[in-house]
Amino acid sequence: MKRACEYALSFQKPKGMFSRFKVDQTTQLDRQGRESEEPENFPCELSVYLVGLGKVGMNRDVRLRKSYDLLICWQREDGGWVNQKHKEERNWTRSCPWVTHYGAAALYHSQIQKYQDPLRKALKFLVWNLSIKKDHKIRGFYYHGHNMVRELLMFSEKGVGMGEHSVQVVLEWLCSMYCPKEGCFRYTGKPTSKFSRRGDGVSPKVARYQLYHVIEDDWLTYYMTRIAANILEH
Repeated sequence: MKRACEYALSFQKPKGMFSRFKVDQTTQLDRQGRESEEPENFPCELSVYLVGLGKVGMNRDVRLRKSYDLLICWQREDGGWVNQKHKEERNWTRSCPWVTHYGAAALYHSQIQKYQDPLRKALKFLVWNLSIKKDHKIRGFYYHGHNMVRELLMFSEKGVGMGEHSVQVVLEWLCSMYCPKEGCFRYTGKPTSKFSRRGDGVSPKVARYQLYHVIEDDWLTYYMTRIAANILEH
């Protein structure tokens, strides 16, 4: 595990971003074709690294501090994040829930106190974004960048948005899966192979990736038990 983490950290650039390939680790070209030391604004890619490293205990490695700080620097006024390229191409006026989910998860798994306020700000954006969706749309594990179970775990642990209508809709939907005789939660809806981009906002391939270690009985029961414990504690 240590060797794997060191390998991942070998892709870290001087200012905290991670490169996909070592060949572009030291420099990159700006739009005029000149070499630039400024990292491109891709908070989702940065967050994926931070989530993975944070989960296996590398969150307090001093080398990651500049990466966390870079992610905070990219956080927008509404609490979320958006890739700069998408903002320019699509004229986004608000943050992206997909990118913000990963940004929030990166700060959540950092377990570092100084990042708790930015984390709460990100979670509030996710709650707000859910609130503008129709109820029947958010009764699902995944919708337009939201990973409901993992977000509900963060909401419940940090005490963010639990009284909001949208969060209660998701919670009630999940609680309907409880099997009292067996003491577990069981999803009986359509399998991920039947998901569609048109109907669910996500392809089967992405759904399988997003719902890995979420949708199975044991994992769903594990998450819902933690969520219930957080709710009781608050």
